[in-house]
Amino acid sequence: MNLIKLLRIMNTPIKLTTPPTTETPAYRNENFWDEFDAESRIIERLFEEADRINAPRISAPSIGSQTCVRSIAPYRLHGQWVFDDPSLGLRAEAFVCGMSEILDQLLRDSGIDPKQVRKGFRLTYSPVAFPHHTYAIRWLRAESGGNIYTCEQNGMSGWLCPALYKYFDKAPERIYFSANLLDE
Repeated sequence: MNLIKLLRIMNTPIKLTTPPTTETPAYRNENFWDEFDAESRIIERLFEEADRINAPRISAPSIGSQTCVRSIAPYRLHGQWVFDDPSLGLRAEAFVCGMSEILDQLLRDSGIDPKQVRKGFRLTYSPVAFPHHTYAIRWLRAESGGNIYTCEQNGMSGWLCPALYKYFDKAPERIYFSANLLDE
């Protein structure tokens, strides 16, 4: 549900404010805090309404102290893609329930034969689009402690396990990917 639809449901008028053009700082304008409080109440009502209709919690990309674009090096083990991240205590964390198949197709579409990179490839991912990403998966729903995503390029679906929450506070609405050969 988009913001405008949610506001219409709530029957809340939107008042956009602009900072004063005088030399007086905005926070010293006597109406500034009233307008700020009103806008804060609107945002509060949006969150309450989202909770009431059980809307999914979707996080904005984390910028600042956390890195938005990351890379891991998946490799094949027991017929599926897995990865290690010692900094988070992950060893042979598996891509299961359709995600290994999505990664196979990502590799093929990137001109990489999945059989040639069984020992690993670089998977770059981010909750925001980045230059040269080739795939995007879109959040569908939470399920079994993890999240179901569908690939926007080919319609394939897969489940990301709860290890996703070691990288994101909340399940991102979209995750963008690219695959490259590992530098030797």
